[in-house]
Amino acid sequence: MMPLVLILTGVLMDYPMAYVLRRVQSDAHRHIVLSAHYVLWARLLLLVSSCNGDTWIWACVVIMAVVRGGLDMCWGGEAQAHPGWFVLRQAVYTALALALPYVFGHGEQTRALFSWCVGCVRALRGQDMSGYLPLAASLMLSGLLLLLLTAGAGQLIGLMLLNLRKKRQHPTPGQYLAAQQDTGDNNMGLFIGWVERILMLAFAVTGHYGGLAVLVAVKTAARYPEFHVRAFAEYYILGTLLSLLFGIVLSAIFVGVLRCV
Repeated sequence: MMPLVLILTGVLMDYPMAYVLRRVQSDAHRHIVLSAHYVLWARLLLLVSSCNGDTWIWACVVIMAVVRGGLDMCWGGEAQAHPGWFVLRQAVYTALALALPYVFGHGEQTRALFSWCVGCVRALRGQDMSGYLPLAASLMLSGLLLLLLTAGAGQLIGLMLLNLRKKRQHPTPGQYLAAQQDTGDNNMGLFIGWVERILMLAFAVTGHYGGLAVLVAVKTAARYPEFHVRAFAEYYILGTLLSLLFGIVLSAIFVGVLRCV
């Protein structure tokens, strides 16, 4: 349970809390505040998971908070501007969360998390895994997947498309549309992607996979007038396919979690 708490806390800090704490002006102060919030969120999740307050658990939380703050301060700007750095940063945090219990002699915690993941895969393959996941673990895994499905996938897709536009030196889709009409919200595409992937999750959970075709058709019809601009059409198609990829994969894992409860 402990590695799952560390990973979920890190995801909470990367997306919802990062948006809230943008008001902090000083970078140094922001990283200090983020580290403090990491400890507070970890404390809350530990209470939910009924973990005890052993010294090694709090040592893991504090080490994770310090490392997160230090890495964000060293390469946070790079990670925010390039998808490769973003993925590497997430991989470092996850690897650290999985390794720390081994350092303190509690490797069974990490092995249990891997075992739960294998159980979800077996459930997707048709095996009866009902009751395999503890309730607290299933809630945390569900919350983790929902955050990755919405804000996590949205941020990564945005970075990938932004990097592609920079390489090709094309104007942004917003600039294409601004030439035709001076309306709209810069974040509207991000929120549309969130809703799109949540609908994919609903279709996957209920088994109505035909809804994916309707979803793509409606989304495409709404933007069809702009498809005469080739750069925008390519950008739009790539973004939609990436959103489908993340939505389908994460929704499938979510279904596996539900079948293990």
